[in-house]
Amino acid sequence: MFTPRPPSTISATLMGRTERPQPSEDDLRWAARVIDRLRGEFARLLEAAPPGERTSAGLARWLRLKQPLCHRLLAGTRATDYSLPRAVAPSRFFSGFPGIPGLEQVLAAARARGVDAGILSAAAAAVREYASLIDRFGGSQRRLIEALTPPDDPWDIPSTTSTADPTLPQRRAIHQLHAELLGGQARLTLNIGLYRPLNSRSLSTCGIAGKLGLIRRPGGMPLVATHAMLQSNSAAADPANADMPLAGFCTPGIPVLPRVVYGVTQHLFDPDCSMPGPLDLVAGPFHSAQISNPLTSTDPRLHCYVAVRIPSAWLVKDVFLHRSLAVGSIPSASAFLSHSDLGTPARFGIAERWPERIAFEPEIRLLGPSLPATCPLYERYHELAQTLFQLADANPDDYVGYRMMVPFPMVGVDYMLAFNFPRADELDGSAS
Repeated sequence: MFTPRPPSTISATLMGRTERPQPSEDDLRWAARVIDRLRGEFARLLEAAPPGERTSAGLARWLRLKQPLCHRLLAGTRATDYSLPRAVAPSRFFSGFPGIPGLEQVLAAARARGVDAGILSAAAAAVREYASLIDRFGGSQRRLIEALTPPDDPWDIPSTTSTADPTLPQRRAIHQLHAELLGGQARLTLNIGLYRPLNSRSLSTCGIAGKLGLIRRPGGMPLVATHAMLQSNSAAADPANADMPLAGFCTPGIPVLPRVVYGVTQHLFDPDCSMPGPLDLVAGPFHSAQISNPLTSTDPRLHCYVAVRIPSAWLVKDVFLHRSLAVGSIPSASAFLSHSDLGTPARFGIAERWPERIAFEPEIRLLGPSLPATCPLYERYHELAQTLFQLADANPDDYVGYRMMVPFPMVGVDYMLAFNFPRADELDGSAS
């Protein structure tokens, strides 16, 4: 008798909660003030840069600093573009913003470039208050982030009492209704894609999609794992290039019927499947080389979508951009009602789809260069991501990662992780 391997891989943090000391209301107000102060003072400092150098690459040249440091600084000061609303837990900001040593490097470099002494003095005072806040919570940025991450933060564990995400209780209720109505659900919908220049006009992509911890009651609707809209500004990925299922990451013997509907690859679970769950299904790799290069295109945008078709407790979408693309890019995230009458939705962003945009803003994490050590929701994440890079014949050190992570994503919704790019003359600094 066949016995499936143990359920996957979903971290035990989903099953329980680790208690940790909570900051006081005064601490939270102080942290919010420090965030506002850092953003404001360093935004003023960056305005001293020549107009053609106000990108990550330009700042790195102008300040003679490393590009990742300038990227984090620039993204943190552009709060609106970076999708860091005030309601987000302060830990989200401090996770992506440079630490004290990095900010001190920026100050020294700006001083060497002759930035106004008053601007430098104000920025230095903001850094000193940031250092005091860090000292308040144990003397390290890591301890500060841990202390400011509430236990009901949606990055940690879904909770109906989350203060960081007021829509979480409603989405959790919708998830439970959909799971009951459809007779099945997944613990995690995972989507990973990497993007790199193919030539001056086009990008190539390679991606993997997974449904992990699948369960289905007898008589429930067939579960469909769809790898749609991985790419932007292109037709759907060629199903002939997909290896389904991805060996080593699926429950052995899982019955799957591949289908192609209007160029989109679907993988249908056998409706008569009686295998005990939870089951894991990972599909890929999916390739495409039909995407316009946003660095040279008249439309300097890249839209990376994932469509939710199965009730899932979590959605994780990771995008790895080649460093040449990550430089100067500004990420954002949105959610839209799905509509088939739009043709290829991946061609469109907020400007085209604003009538369908949902009043919910997914949050973004900057994973940084190379691969993250793990994902808290999937213990084999690093191994799976490494497999993707191997299949794409790509070096992780050449990429910068971004993560959109949504608890209780809604069925029938397209979640988009988008990137806006400067025009070509702004990127190379020739606009000055």
